[in-house]
Amino acid sequence: MSWKIPQFSSWLKAYIVVGGVVSTVPFILIHWHNTGGNLHAGLLAYSEQMKLRGGTLAQWVVSALIAAGLLWFTFFSGSHIVTEDDKRIVRIMCIAGGASIAVWLARHL
Repeated sequence: MSWKIPQFSSWLKAYIVVGGVVSTVPFILIHWHNTGGNLHAGLLAYSEQMKLRGGTLAQWVVSALIAAGLLWFTFFSGSHIVTEDDKRIVRIMCIAGGASIAVWLARHL
């Protein structure tokens, strides 16, 4: 049995980048606005919030919607552009996401 490193498809790379931007940038912009337009202070406020309290309810909802869209497209859409490597990568991402949620719950509850 040989092991090979799964290769990301172009659509999966794009989905990850766009999902990351959509789930992060609006909330950084809110902190930027709340600190009087100081980008450095906004980034510090955002990172401090994430470190101390984790994401807001809105961030959890946006992230859940992005993840649900990825899961649906990967496993249930039947699209011909989804490869077996994509499915492996998304499974690994789900396991890592579940582990990080478990750690967050252990720290904050």
